[in-house]
Amino acid sequence: MLRFLIVLVAAFSWYIYNNHEVLVHKWMGFALDLETQILQRVEAPVTNADKCKVVHKEFGACEDLIVDESTGLIYLPCADPALRQVFFPGGGHFNYSGLEEGQNRNKVYLYDPSKDKVVDLELRGYDGEDFINHGLDVLFDEEDNTKRTLFFVNHKNGQSVISVFSHSLGDDHIDHLYDVRDPLISTPNAVTAVGPNAFYTTNDHAFRLPPMRDLVGALGSYGRLSTVIYCEKFGESTRCEKKASRFPYPNGIVSFDNHNKVAVADTMLGAVTIYRRDPASNDLTEIKRVPLGSMLDNIRVNSDGDLIATTLPNPRQIIARLSDMGNKEKRPDSQSIRLSKSDDYSTPEVVYRDNGNYLSFMTGSLIDPSSNKLYGGSVADEGLLICQL
Repeated sequence: MLRFLIVLVAAFSWYIYNNHEVLVHKWMGFALDLETQILQRVEAPVTNADKCKVVHKEFGACEDLIVDESTGLIYLPCADPALRQVFFPGGGHFNYSGLEEGQNRNKVYLYDPSKDKVVDLELRGYDGEDFINHGLDVLFDEEDNTKRTLFFVNHKNGQSVISVFSHSLGDDHIDHLYDVRDPLISTPNAVTAVGPNAFYTTNDHAFRLPPMRDLVGALGSYGRLSTVIYCEKFGESTRCEKKASRFPYPNGIVSFDNHNKVAVADTMLGAVTIYRRDPASNDLTEIKRVPLGSMLDNIRVNSDGDLIATTLPNPRQIIARLSDMGNKEKRPDSQSIRLSKSDDYSTPEVVYRDNGNYLSFMTGSLIDPSSNKLYGGSVADEGLLICQL
């Protein structure tokens, strides 16, 4: 009997592993409707896409971006999208030996929209180290308004870390401060800073490597084993703790309201979960969960206090592109949804929707209230999207 059960489990595991893309696709569609109780916006109309353009395709694919609203400057972590099919743990690709010399170093750009000026920021004090970027956050120095601290999800070979750099406005480089490496930081996707040495990060998968990574992923919204981690650096030591759990795919994360609240965007749930943060203990208490009816990626907050969630509205298109990332003919729809502070983040509003004509597979977006412009980046498509709303 025991031998039969072992064979049965092995056969089931083999089936899931070899069919996980199809199964994940099926679970995505079902799980999203089950969680949100509303239809996915697969056929939603094009919105605010008549005054858009894509600039600087030489950036490569910029999975995330953030605007410094005090200056209007935009920080973008970018990479050659072809290399993300070789080694990009965030996308389930682990062929590090397939990288050629120098290909383990992604780029960070600083873009000034007012002058169309680009600075390729040099990474100082980080010679030879892996820098495979994913999400980022920028913290402003309360005592020196020319200083910025940059937090990057960095998928080093062997274990992902959070890499922290400093930037002085006007400089063409960023200086490495430290890396945070901890067993609890297993599959980081996004990061949000709440202090110069403190941050939260999302683990988007329960396991880093296949087959367990894919087996749990195949459970869709029922595989709720992923977490949100809080880390703080004390001198030479670091302490990390689990602060939220029972997520199937926590993706974007942002702190807001003077770091008293944290929002987590979950891809599989199709919902944003808003937490109250205790500054003393750094514990997170759930306030509300807002269904958006679409797969979610990164999330940002602007100076008005509004949350901007980048969503992936058509699961079929996403699965097709993920299985053939180099095929630029496959262009998943892009969408941004706003949750307004004025109505307590209760009503999703589509502020941008396009069928992939401009920037497909958009994974990060934000709105600069001073110019009323939307900016977007993609994990798969090159360049920076700019739309006048």
